[in-house]
Amino acid sequence: MPLRTSTQLQKVYSISNFYCNKFITWQNYNTMELLSERNLLVLLSNDQTQLFLKEYIHATSIW
Repeated sequence: MPLRTSTQLQKVYSISNFYCNKFITWQNYNTMELLSERNLLVLLSNDQTQLFLKEYIHATSIW
């Protein structure tokens, strides 16, 4: 796997954060709060979230 530049990793993190916020909204949470890194990691451990992220990142050609 090629090394990722810091900018690429920042983009992936930003998109992951945005996408997980969308996922929370889809799950009918009352408020959409910014995810802390810990919360993001918890969501990223969810298989469905991982699948969404893989598809999204693949579609945007960032990963």
